[in-house]
Amino acid sequence: MPVFTFSGKTASGEKVQGERVASTKDGLASQLRKERITPGSIREKGKEFSLPTLAAARSRSKKLRYSSASSPS
Repeated sequence: MPVFTFSGKTASGEKVQGERVASTKDGLASQLRKERITPGSIREKGKEFSLPTLAAARSRSKKLRYSSASSPS
């Protein structure tokens, strides 16, 4: 079964986070609710990644374009 990371709040408003083994995200959400924890985010561990933003790629290509245009031929 996969491992999930989660964050949420208890009934008293205290923030909690951790890792749990569950068959699905929905299964973990149900398990947390039974423990009176309101889930905020649930992610499968190992499947988290970030992609570079398009804006960063555009600004980098503009810099290259300007630097090559200003260089002597």
